[in-house]
Amino acid sequence: MKDNKIKFKSSLTLSIYQIFLIVFSMTKWKKASEELGELVGEYVAEYDAEFRKMFGSPVHFVKENMFMAMA
Repeated sequence: MKDNKIKFKSSLTLSIYQIFLIVFSMTKWKKASEELGELVGEYVAEYDAEFRKMFGSPVHFVKENMFMAMA
């Protein structure tokens, strides 16, 4: 079985998950635009979907189950 670790010259070993966390923490999170939320709202209007906002982003639920979220 392969070991999913990256070995550096200084004998420092990082897992793929640790590298992901480092890269993810360095990126800036941008919320979805209002225009995108309105566009998606037009497409899901024909379904029995409930609109909510979670963490400031538009989310649509059907029968209490989230099926569309924009981050």
